[in-house]
Amino acid sequence: MAVTITIESGICFMVASGSLTYRDFTKAWAEAMQSPHFIPPMRALLDIRGMGRSIPEEEIDAMVEFCEREKTKFSRRCAIVCEPGSLVYGLVRMFCALAEFHGLDFLIFPDFDEACDWVAHGRTAVAA
Repeated sequence: MAVTITIESGICFMVASGSLTYRDFTKAWAEAMQSPHFIPPMRALLDIRGMGRSIPEEEIDAMVEFCEREKTKFSRRCAIVCEPGSLVYGLVRMFCALAEFHGLDFLIFPDFDEACDWVAHGRTAVAA
């Protein structure tokens, strides 16, 4: 899987393509945290519209636990851009529900611009 990381305007943008495993997920976050532009708590937006395969279901819990452990480095708020109606969308909804139990505010958006607005300002018209 490839993850492109860009940090600008106080937001860490990650764009994933291919498949996403726990190892890929944690490696991308670790790489972001090494950037000189990374200033905790960093707001984040994960764009997974380019994922061709599903997230392994057994790894979702591990991803949530990782986010819980690293929550002081990131803002509570993380936007995930995903195509509604796909299997990936269903698994990401499960991820968001589990994250909520850890006090994390992960929200799914079908539209990149709405996700950016929510991460940056807390405003949204419609979330998926």
